[in-house]
Amino acid sequence: MPPYFLGFGIVSFKRIARFAIDTSYAYCTSHNEIGALLKRSEVKADVFRDQKTKNIIVFFKGAIYNLDQWKTRTICLTQYPEPQNAKMWKWDPKNLVDERWLQDVETMKPRLFEKIWKMVKFANRITPYSAERLHFVGHGIGGAYAVLAGLAFKLKYHTISPLGTRNPNSVHAVAVTFGQPRLGNRYFAEFVDEVITVVRITHTNDYVPRFPPKKNTFQHSGSEFWLSNESCDCPGPDSGYDSQKDYESYGLYYCPRGTDKSENKLCNAGQEIEEIQSKSAHLGPYVNIVMGDCSKNPEVAQFLDT
Repeated sequence: MPPYFLGFGIVSFKRIARFAIDTSYAYCTSHNEIGALLKRSEVKADVFRDQKTKNIIVFFKGAIYNLDQWKTRTICLTQYPEPQNAKMWKWDPKNLVDERWLQDVETMKPRLFEKIWKMVKFANRITPYSAERLHFVGHGIGGAYAVLAGLAFKLKYHTISPLGTRNPNSVHAVAVTFGQPRLGNRYFAEFVDEVITVVRITHTNDYVPRFPPKKNTFQHSGSEFWLSNESCDCPGPDSGYDSQKDYESYGLYYCPRGTDKSENKLCNAGQEIEEIQSKSAHLGPYVNIVMGDCSKNPEVAQFLDT
């Protein structure tokens, strides 16, 4: 039985393709009210409702760095702010996160949350309970923003939307990312996993999920699902998940972490940077979606017209 995540559903090619469409929207739309707050052209962020799934989507797009830019990028870590009810979330003063990305999300947060709640109330008037499905999505650095924004939203509104509750105003935030870099250290990754569900999709030998390097104390949060045309004995013996291989020559592999929360070395993010074989895998295709090329994504074009 494939793994199931509350707010995401059963992981499959079909579901990943749908979230890839939602994420690619950031590249194919002029909507950018939230991202414009940063006054940097490479950043996009906004909120919309997927008319097919009825999910509320918060999308993010960040800069796309080449390999040399990733290798030379200056990294500054800062403590993640202590939330209310810190003990409930197992917050640790050793939680460290990328300072630049955290500052960006803090700038976008007030207007973003205001717009989310406006969309939630509108959606629930039309279809009760539909706004339970709130997804923060992003590609690359946009994925980093998605995790940070989803985390901040859940920390602020957890009393309104407790896990497992069903009422017309309940919201469960999930982050779904594609080719996302690491955000912070191990303590921060464990903190994120206490608060929200993070589903990370990686593609073949994309190098972005391997940055910043693990040797710099960085670690991923969430669960990795690897789209690869290589064979992989990735699922753990107790994962209860049989890998799928029914999209062209790609397999979809579940990459459970070790008992010490270490990343799976058999999959993308667990490999070392020196093992990089591809410099073009970052854009996909993620099932059938190439990030950043709307002309090759007829499903996105059709979706944008709805």
